[in-house]
Amino acid sequence: MLKKKYRLSASLSLKQARIIDSPLFRLRFLKNDLPFNRFGFVVSKKVDKRAVARNKVKRILQKSIQEIFEKINTGYDILFLAKPVLKESSFDLVRESIINIFKINNLLRQ
Repeated sequence: MLKKKYRLSASLSLKQARIIDSPLFRLRFLKNDLPFNRFGFVVSKKVDKRAVARNKVKRILQKSIQEIFEKINTGYDILFLAKPVLKESSFDLVRESIINIFKINNLLRQ
């Protein structure tokens, strides 16, 4: 699990955020002018009715972020919105998808 300072609060609005669609998730990110990034993970009941399955999806996303945490450019609020297909995806596929999207949008250091 990410430290509390790296997590987004529910009260934060990302209405002006840039939106990127992936087959596995939708990503919203916005510059936050802080020396660190904050992350949020949303897994709705459309993904799965069972809380156990939704929590598993959140853990997969969080672990993927933790593995590349040091490589991510700082100063962003990043929100992941999971799609139903994510629950059948492997961890490696999710991590590679996140890396590719971050590279395309210059969120990842070279």
